[in-house]
Amino acid sequence: DAKYGETVGAVVVLRADAAEDALRGHCAEHLASFKVPVRIVALDAIPKGPTGKLQRRRMAELIGAG
Repeated sequence: DAKYGETVGAVVVLRADAAEDALRGHCAEHLASFKVPVRIVALDAIPKGPTGKLQRRRMAELIGAG
């Protein structure tokens, strides 16, 4: 973003019949344009710590925000 220096990214687990382009198209159809992810990282599983909590910092690193 020119004003804030931030962009939207997403870390997702895709179904077998899904594709990143389809996800981006769905987001563009249902979200405001500034909320559509610029970068999408597809994983087999969302990273979790030993207690089962989502590792938000790890996900930020994966999309290049960390």
